[in-house]
Amino acid sequence: MARTAIAVTTLAGRKNPANVEIATLTAGDDSNHHGWAAKVGDILLVHNTGTGAVGVELQSVADDLGRVEHEAASIGADDYWTFGPFTDLRGWQQSDGTIHFDIDSGTGSDLNLAVLRK
Repeated sequence: MARTAIAVTTLAGRKNPANVEIATLTAGDDSNHHGWAAKVGDILLVHNTGTGAVGVELQSVADDLGRVEHEAASIGADDYWTFGPFTDLRGWQQSDGTIHFDIDSGTGSDLNLAVLRK
């Protein structure tokens, strides 16, 4: 299954305070789920625009000690949730260099996703 890529917005930082960044949003896809080519420092921003809670999960892989720990959350109606910043990609980065993000079936259209990168 090919995952739907999450758009990455590179933030300008404090070099130009007049330059207000607008994140590029990706619509939730609960059929194919999501992934992005991860870099250290990335932050995943999730906005639930719906009227009910939506279950989501970051898929982990075994780290150098063999530990696997998925990160699950229930994002409330009209709520924002962040994952990260990912200061260490071990345990999160899949063999293809991406981080996988899954959405509960039937609820994907309520989410907007963005990866924020410095």
